Amino acid sequence: MTIEINNQANSPRLNAREDLSVQTRGSEKGGKTQPESASIPSDTVSLTETAAMMQKIQDSLSRIPVVDTGRVESIKAAIADGSYKMDSEVLADKLSSFERQLAESL
Repeated sequence: MTIEINNQANSPRLNAREDLSVQTRGSEKGGKTQPESASIPSDTVSLTETAAMMQKIQDSLSRIPVVDTGRVESIKAAIADGSYKMDSEVLADKLSSFERQLAESL
């Protein structure tokens, strides 16, 4: 069985019953059914326009780095030369907020 996947935004939506049904003809005496054509049946899948757009968005997001390396390097440099200042109250608030959110999610 062959499976064909089309990723075309302008392709018409397929009716699953029409596409997946195999036309058969019955044998008068045996009661068995045989496919009308001797070719191998194939299934097709078409992506909707929304799915194609979501795939493009996912591809573009995957190219964006997870870590802002420029900011990391500037913080490293500030720590190294002693100019990095940290507000301990802001840090404590953010840590407690993180812990609270973590506890709520479990």
